Amino acid sequence: MLPFVSTELVLNASNKEDAIRKICEILDGKGLIEKGITEKIIESEGRISTAIGLGMAFPHLIDEEIEKEIVAEVKLKHRILWDSQELISTIVLVIAREEHVNDVLKYLSENKEIVRR
Repeated sequence: MLPFVSTELVLNASNKEDAIRKICEILDGKGLIEKGITEKIIESEGRISTAIGLGMAFPHLIDEEIEKEIVAEVKLKHRILWDSQELISTIVLVIAREEHVNDVLKYLSENKEIVRR
C-alpha cells in the first residue's frame, strides 16, 4: 500500500502551479518524493484538468519509473481557481506506478472523509 501523508499544513498558494510546487517542495523536504517529479506533475496537469468538483483537485503522476509512491492530502488556506474552472480548497496529490492505481482508488474509497472534507 502506498504511504498516505497529510501535510497537516494549511498551504497558502496563489494558483494551481504554485500549489503543486509548494506541495512538492514540502514532500521533497521530507524525502517522500523523487527529484524532478514536480515538473512531470505540472506537465501532466497541462493536459487535462484534475478538478473533480466539491472544491477538490486530484493532480497526479502515474508512471512506471516512479520509485517513491504517495497519496498526499493538502488543505488550502484560501480557495484558488483551478484551470479557470473551479475554486479548489483541497488537493489530493497522487504519485504512483500504474500497477498501484487500483490500490490508490481503494484507499480513497475506504477513506471517504478525505473527499467529504
